[in-house]
Amino acid sequence: MSTAANNISIPIALSSVAAAPLTVTASYFQKFYGSKLTLGTGNANFTATGLKNSETIGSITLNAAGGSGADDNQGMYDITPSNARGGTFSPNNYNITYVAGQFEVLYSLYGFTMNGNTSNWVQSKVPIPKIAAWVISNITNNSANYDCSISSAFSRFTLKGVCWNTNINPTISNSAGFDTSPGRGPMAIYLTGLSGGSTYYARPILNWQFYLLWSEREVYTPLLNE
Repeated sequence: MSTAANNISIPIALSSVAAAPLTVTASYFQKFYGSKLTLGTGNANFTATGLKNSETIGSITLNAAGGSGADDNQGMYDITPSNARGGTFSPNNYNITYVAGQFEVLYSLYGFTMNGNTSNWVQSKVPIPKIAAWVISNITNNSANYDCSISSAFSRFTLKGVCWNTNINPTISNSAGFDTSPGRGPMAIYLTGLSGGSTYYARPILNWQFYLLWSEREVYTPLLNE
């Protein structure tokens, strides 16, 4: 053994792996008035941005600031995500930012039908969404203007308009006009092809998902010769 050997210091490079940024955002969804909503753990109403290597998140915890009760009013409510778990990702590998979202309570339109001047809806516990403030004006011997307002209770419909006929229950197989402007609020339709002196009935219609929905009330006006 050599007693004259020198001590040699060998530097060792150190490295670290930083947690990747990950954003989990609560997704918009809808709940019908009159139903109860149960949130908490195991929720899938979210989007995730920043996952690596095709990893997935199984579920999150989602809490709402109101709106989950059966009698909570129609409208928008805040939802807060947390506690992302499951899937193939590891929470320890990410710096997670949670972003709140909203969900909407709206009146259910499922199975809505008309029978003459009445509907099949219960008008106490579950209010009927109204197509309101209708006015028929500028009546001539062959035309008229129909103006109304689409209630905020309606959501994500794909088509809106008015049908009219001398039949008390007009449908789109009779005369119909459609308003191409987006969203809820005012709707204006020009009624044409009328016969002076006849009584006409008009009712608004909405196309919602797979359903063609009629207004809860028919309206009419006599159209007289000028």
